[in-house]
Amino acid sequence: MKQDPHIYLLLQYYSLFAIPVRLYENKQLIFQKIPFIDTEDPVQLVLPKIMNDNREIGYCLDSNHFCYGFITSSNRKIIVGPVSELEKTKQELRHIAFKLNYQNTEFLIAQMQAICIMHPDTLLQSLIFLNFCINKTMMEISDVRIKKEQQIGITTDFKEHTSFEKKDAFLTRSRSYVIDQGIVRKIKAGDVEGLKQGANQVPSANPRNFAPHLLRHTKNFFIRLLAICCFAAMEAGVNSTEIAELEELYILKCESLEDVERIKNLQYHMILDLAERVQALHKRNPNHSQLVKNITNYIKENLTERITVSEIAEYLSKSRGYVTTEFKKITGMNLSDYISELKINEAKELIRYTDRSFIDISSYLGFSTQSHFIKVFKKVTGKTPKAYRELATLDEEEKLL
Repeated sequence: MKQDPHIYLLLQYYSLFAIPVRLYENKQLIFQKIPFIDTEDPVQLVLPKIMNDNREIGYCLDSNHFCYGFITSSNRKIIVGPVSELEKTKQELRHIAFKLNYQNTEFLIAQMQAICIMHPDTLLQSLIFLNFCINKTMMEISDVRIKKEQQIGITTDFKEHTSFEKKDAFLTRSRSYVIDQGIVRKIKAGDVEGLKQGANQVPSANPRNFAPHLLRHTKNFFIRLLAICCFAAMEAGVNSTEIAELEELYILKCESLEDVERIKNLQYHMILDLAERVQALHKRNPNHSQLVKNITNYIKENLTERITVSEIAEYLSKSRGYVTTEFKKITGMNLSDYISELKINEAKELIRYTDRSFIDISSYLGFSTQSHFIKVFKKVTGKTPKAYRELATLDEEEKLL
């Protein structure tokens, strides 16, 4: 029996690049070569988005910055990936397993850790080659554009070599704006000089998308950016009370301005201001910022466990009293509240973007009971998990209207 030429090509592609491949016909899977044996295929997290994208060749990135490529040919869709530019932590992979409702978490982690580490440019070049074999279309990287809602976590180098709209410090995710990870890292590091080279290139809004209400959207953009930058500075160790007061002052100043260019200028100085405060903190006491960083990293790596202050102190080889006192002195927050805040931030994403039950989410995040989870969630957000999900659902429905 003669082999399907697309399947033959995908087998060769898999042998050459070791990237998982799938072939769909009329949205039905007819062939796959993947390492996820007896495991839920993570492509399910992005499959609806890819299936509704009719571009001949394109990219899709999930919320964990795994990259997928796809090719459309008549009634067939080829999906390759995921690949990742950076090695993923176990906690990031546990997050994926939970989203997939997969029970054998450790098995999935082992499979996902074997995923190919690959730069987006390389994946794109391999797709261009495969697309030529299938659709006979000659393309260059500059011909492939990524939809703005898919511009998540792609590196600056990749953006400089493609022709889709540049946002040197910003990319779009869902309905919100998130700052480029390079800018966040520079704020946390207090790298004022590095930010001076790029911070003034951050756009306040895209006039093609927001006209004729550009001023209002520019202000909204600024406020979103301010919140992200403030959180980065606070994670670096700047006192949370100082940050809260600063955030309020910048919002008031932004709202008082009636000129887009003046808001852009304020935005530039706001980014530098926060970085300078981190820089000054590092100069005063380099060990302080490192303490907060080590604590934050420990919490994030053990987010699904029941984390105690005593465990963190033991991990840092410090006394419990020293850790709690110094953390409060640096950040203005109780360490136990900070643990709750990071856990609830994760819970908010799971509530918004999955249909997992509240008891599943509370168990996944290491809460002793569902009632305790609800209590902490309401303390942090001001809403119950149920109210938060209902509001998130309503937002999504309004977006579709």
